Amino acid sequence: MCNKKNRPVLFTIVIFFLFTASAQAGSTAVEINANADEVAGVVEYDTQNFGAVLSGGGGIIFGGDDYTIGDLHIALKDEVFFPALTLGLGFKGVAGRADVSDSDYDVAAIGFSLLGEYDFRKIYLNFPVLIYAAFNGSPDPLSFSDTTSYVDFDTGIRAYIVRSAAVVAGYRAMRIDFKEGGTSDTLNTDAFYIGLRLTF
Repeated sequence: MCNKKNRPVLFTIVIFFLFTASAQAGSTAVEINANADEVAGVVEYDTQNFGAVLSGGGGIIFGGDDYTIGDLHIALKDEVFFPALTLGLGFKGVAGRADVSDSDYDVAAIGFSLLGEYDFRKIYLNFPVLIYAAFNGSPDPLSFSDTTSYVDFDTGIRAYIVRSAAVVAGYRAMRIDFKEGGTSDTLNTDAFYIGLRLTF
């Protein structure tokens, strides 16, 4: 029987293999980043679809004994205004658990995603830098179990050492509101991180 705390881990492993197996028709990126309090892993797959880029993937964040949260996300992205700027819209589902004020809560939500990136490499060939940002939000009607709302924000910079490998530095913030019975709690986290991203 699968322990509830291990479900996000198994969830992300399955997604990793699904997207890696389909990588023949597009590109797959694998990223690991960390700070003093948490470590995160992400697998993303991009492919051209009807003139836009269909991007999907999965990830997981380990916050020690405080929280473990896995996610699935999908979005359509396209260049707008000028070649270096890409914007996207999509969905993100999260599942996991969080320990707040000595109470163990289930995390479950489906949110809307707004993505953006600016790739300097498309304008300045000798400036291998990309900046990115992503906002995901889930209101109460799309939050389940003990979760009443979910919001996260992620922004950062990728400095490409070679064409397919980048050092990543960023900032990530997350807020999850919970309610169980008559008790309400909030998980608030925010921190800078550093990591490595490989694209195949």
